[in-house]
Amino acid sequence: MYRSIHNVVLASPAVIAIALGTTLIPVQAETLITQAASQDLDLVAPLNKYNQDFQVDPFHQVNNVNQLRDISPHDWSYKALHSLVDRYGCIVGFPSQTYLGNQALTRYEFAAGLNACLQQIERLIASSEAVFREDIEAINRLIQEFAAELASLGGRVDNLENGTAFLEDRQFSTTTKLNGEAIFTAITSNNPKFQGNRNSPERNNSNLTQSTFGFRTTLNFDTSFTGKDRLRTRLRAGDIIPPLQDQTNMGGLETEIATEGNLAITKLQYRTASIPFIYDEVPERFYLVLSAFGTGLDEQFFETFNPYIIGTKDGFTQFAIYNPIFRQPRGVGASIGYITSNRLKLAVGYSASGSGNEAADPSPGRGLFNGSFSTGVNTEIVLAEDWILGLTYLYSYSARDRVFLFGQTGSSLSSDPFNGNPTQAHNFGWQTTALINSQLNLAGWMGWTRALDASSDNEADIFNWALTFVVLDAFQEGNKAGLVVGMPPKLTSIKDGNSDPNSAWQIEAFYSHRVNDSIFLNPGFYVIVNPENDSRNDTIFVGLLRTTFEF
Repeated sequence: MYRSIHNVVLASPAVIAIALGTTLIPVQAETLITQAASQDLDLVAPLNKYNQDFQVDPFHQVNNVNQLRDISPHDWSYKALHSLVDRYGCIVGFPSQTYLGNQALTRYEFAAGLNACLQQIERLIASSEAVFREDIEAINRLIQEFAAELASLGGRVDNLENGTAFLEDRQFSTTTKLNGEAIFTAITSNNPKFQGNRNSPERNNSNLTQSTFGFRTTLNFDTSFTGKDRLRTRLRAGDIIPPLQDQTNMGGLETEIATEGNLAITKLQYRTASIPFIYDEVPERFYLVLSAFGTGLDEQFFETFNPYIIGTKDGFTQFAIYNPIFRQPRGVGASIGYITSNRLKLAVGYSASGSGNEAADPSPGRGLFNGSFSTGVNTEIVLAEDWILGLTYLYSYSARDRVFLFGQTGSSLSSDPFNGNPTQAHNFGWQTTALINSQLNLAGWMGWTRALDASSDNEADIFNWALTFVVLDAFQEGNKAGLVVGMPPKLTSIKDGNSDPNSAWQIEAFYSHRVNDSIFLNPGFYVIVNPENDSRNDTIFVGLLRTTFEF
């Protein structure tokens, strides 16, 4: 904050330039030193220290008035600015190479600009260089007129420095920051009749509804060693259980967790830089992500092209967040990304399953490369401004009796098409996101999976798709309203076995109300028609109310 204020006030000293005058009568440095010694220049000593601590970035320094795009030789202030830059070089421009001379400034801002020129004059005096008598006289008048403001600024800086020192003495770490999140979720669902499937019996519950309440607390310890990188250690505790989980994989919640309130490490990940869209400013063209626990080939490694639905303050189900093909074996892995231009980014990644300590187990059929794993490549292509296309290929291998494709999004048959046999899956994804205008985002995806039984010649095809609509600043700045419509993963065909007889439809709507910067209220619902891709099953209705606290 101090640096921003400093840059702003130094960008407004045109009045100082006028006050210094334009008469060019050189005075010997020795005489000026004597004159300066008689003035109360120590009044601004605290402010001098402030300016030394927060130097202006050289990129913003103006060495020639012609660098300023909004100043022309015809402007009334051009001559004064030209003289001030040439003689003392104590003004700066904004990063956009503009001066914005018409902006109003307070007396405190004027005093800070005045102090910048005082510093330059003092440096000239100390090096025995010639300064102009009229400038010294003008400076003396300004010092007297703004004595109170200069003294006040010095006191403010002293107070800020004392407060900063107090916080530094009591901070948790010089390299690690703590941020967290607490989520409370109330859930009410109907109890539909199910005809049963391969993994669960027929169900006909007499209760009309079922209501639950759960929570999830997250603590992130983010450590940076270079200022651009990040080592994240995540701790979580909570119990949020999706409704009807004993009957179907569909409708799994993005925030679901079951630790019985015990705190557990759920992620340990290091990255050299952030993973932005390619039209964002990035510190490096290359980035590397290393994960020791809790990361897969989803938004942790790749861009998933649904930027306004992240699952903690907006959408609820796993299916609503991104293409289910990204939900492959996850745990230990690495990803390398390269931004080739402002229109293309490539990323490749590998992830071995961390479930049941599989990646760390040296037993046959387990470990980093012999157990369940996934690998693939993701491409981002800018088609037009605010319109991006993603093309994805992922290959996964799931060991025997450890097959669980697509997370909790699809039918039981699509999640394990070969009834526990080791499964190879070739996943192809097409994703897109477009900002139609300043308030409407349209995103969507299609996913096709070619699954192969590794113990036979059996094979199957699985398909899913979705469209998402998000209205930004809905009814109030900072709020969001969204709608997701799609078909969860469906086993459309299989060489030897039964495919899903019908197609399920999932419809989800939410509203995110921003109470303040730290609290969000998030009501919503989702409906699944033909759950388990079987029209004999009753429709699922689920209503949710979530409160998110960020700190």
